[in-house]
Amino acid sequence: MTRNPIGETAKAIAAARYGLLAIIALHFVQLVPETLAWAVLLPREHRRRSLYWISWVGESVGTLLPVATVGGDVLRARMAAVRGVPGPLAASSVLVDVTLSVVVQVVYTCVGLVLLVMAVGRSHIVWPATVGTLLLLLGVAGFYFVQRYGVFRLIAAAVSRFAKGSSWQDLVRQGDEFDAETRKLYGQPWALLANGFFTFVCWLVTAAEVWVALRAVGIHAGFAEACILESVSRAVRSGAFVVPGALGLQEGGYLVVGRLLGIDPGTAMALALIRRVRELAFGVPGLVVWNVAEWRRLWRRGDGDSGSSAGSGAVSTP
Repeated sequence: MTRNPIGETAKAIAAARYGLLAIIALHFVQLVPETLAWAVLLPREHRRRSLYWISWVGESVGTLLPVATVGGDVLRARMAAVRGVPGPLAASSVLVDVTLSVVVQVVYTCVGLVLLVMAVGRSHIVWPATVGTLLLLLGVAGFYFVQRYGVFRLIAAAVSRFAKGSSWQDLVRQGDEFDAETRKLYGQPWALLANGFFTFVCWLVTAAEVWVALRAVGIHAGFAEACILESVSRAVRSGAFVVPGALGLQEGGYLVVGRLLGIDPGTAMALALIRRVRELAFGVPGLVVWNVAEWRRLWRRGDGDSGSSAGSGAVSTP
């Protein structure tokens, strides 16, 4: 019998319907532990409700705009600094948050691979997966030691030697502050453990999204299969962080892992596309919120400038 993957994909997406709404709602729930993972790294006076929508905007930008994943993290730090968090602290908290999320990613991927081997009985995938995991851990360890050493101050100092001026001296000072804040955060073990815990919970909620998607397309799989799909697809997405949204690569991961789990290509592609629909439904409003916030900030700044000009004009008028 001739298969029609395109028709099967369209049929599976059409069958999702209300399940898709549940997936979108779950992702807003998932953003709560994701925000808490970042918030625990900040002092109490800077743990504000605005961190939730800043995380929302950051994820939306990193997912939908051609800035790679790190673009959303840079924006998170900037928006937090604009809203009262000291610049070096905002940047260092995001950096540490990203580093720890990669560590938890390794643990999560290992859990997914163990579950995959148990589900399909193909132990030949263990060796390449182990090598890839070890290489990733070495990369994370190197990145951690670079942060502890204080490389940002050295970079700023090197730049300032070739470019004279007070602004570059400010860059050196900010580099010192950034490195100091980063080392301070790494010296708080309970905050680091709390960050890892909330990050893991965040990804379990995302696995619940996949489980709902599986049910929505008519596959009565267990939560273990959902964890396998989510952990492997997240690993692919992390490895392809320079590709905006991991376009094409994420779908390929779903097809490969889906085949191992006995999911036909049409349904696997439907699952990947349902995730893309969720990213759009979650991300587009986040971009709108970001633009509205930026326009309001510029408007207030313009009013302030106008007020200052009017005030100075009143003083100088005879």
